[in-house]
Amino acid sequence: MASNGAWRPNFRQAAVTKGRNRDTAWYATIEKEWPALNEAFLTGLSPENFDAAGAQRVALSRLTEPILVSRG
Repeated sequence: MASNGAWRPNFRQAAVTKGRNRDTAWYATIEKEWPALNEAFLTGLSPENFDAAGAQRVALSRLTEPILVSRG
């Protein structure tokens, strides 16, 4: 599962929206991780990271993975 923070358990059927069950996934980031993650978000969401068709050139998950893996 690609994520932008530490994955926390998935709360199955956490809410009912428009008559349908909805799961909720929780993620967490701590203060010392934020500067590197913020830079990855800014890079991943910058206009230069999208081609003419609007597709991402580099996935956000590829930009955040080294940060999240290194935290052990």
